[in-house]
Amino acid sequence: MSSRVDEWDLQRAKEVNLDCGFRRGLTDKYEIGRSLGEGGFGVVHIVRARATGTEFACKSICKRLDVPNLPPAKQEQHLENIRREVAILRKLRGTLNVVYLEDAYEDDADAHIIMELCRGGELFHRIGKRQYGENTVRRRRGGGGLGGERQGGWAGP
Repeated sequence: MSSRVDEWDLQRAKEVNLDCGFRRGLTDKYEIGRSLGEGGFGVVHIVRARATGTEFACKSICKRLDVPNLPPAKQEQHLENIRREVAILRKLRGTLNVVYLEDAYEDDADAHIIMELCRGGELFHRIGKRQYGENTVRRRRGGGGLGGERQGGWAGP
C-alpha cells in the first residue's frame, strides 16, 4: 500500500464554507415565477413579493462551482465575487443607470439577488438592428440628458 498523497486528494478533502452571509427564506417573502434567462453561473426569474404583489427580477447564482479538482481558493474567490456584486449594488442604490438592489438571499445551493425588474427587453439586442442617436435615446428614456435616463426604463422604438 502506497503512502503517497496527491495534491488534488488534499484539495478535495478540504471543504469550503459556502455561506455568503445573506439572509435565508427567499420563498417566505417571494413567489418564484417564470424564467427570464440563463447565464454561465445561474438563472434570472421573475419573483413576486407575497406581501405587496410587486414584481422583481431574481438573479440566482449557484454557489458551488461544478469544476473537477477545483482548488478551494478558486471556490472561495467565486463566493467573494458574489459578495462583492451585492456590496457594489448596495452602495450604488439610487444611482442613475444602475438597477436597484432590493435584497439578497441565499439557500444551501444558490445566492439570490433581488433587483428591480426592468421591462422593455434588452437594449443589447436592439443595438445592431438600428442606429440610436443621443437625441433618440434621451426622448425614449424620458430624460433631459444625464440625470433622467433611469426613470422610465428603456421603452424601445
